[in-house]
Amino acid sequence: MSRVSREMIENCAKNLMFQLSEGQAEILSEEFDTLYSQLEFLADIPGVDSAEPMTFPFRRHLRDCDLRPDVPEAPLGAEKALANSHSTIGDQIKVPKVVAHGVIDHTEDEGGEE
Repeated sequence: MSRVSREMIENCAKNLMFQLSEGQAEILSEEFDTLYSQLEFLADIPGVDSAEPMTFPFRRHLRDCDLRPDVPEAPLGAEKALANSHSTIGDQIKVPKVVAHGVIDHTEDEGGEE
């Protein structure tokens, strides 16, 4: 298993248009080293290679599926779908901007219909 180098972290950050300080790149590098150490620890557990991977997080659902059947229904419609939304634009839910070019302004008005 190859390690994640600082150069790889810095290259990924550049490709994703993130600006990392030297300290942040170092912290990420240390966290990846910790993660790899934990993965090596798990790999050393006897019999871990022969364990069957889980396809669902709860074993009992593999035996008696308590989930409701997937039955197609008529769509809600915009009015019902938007009834509990704090903020809308037309017939869509307005969400705060999470991607910006430059500084993100957290003081932007988040309430009310526009």
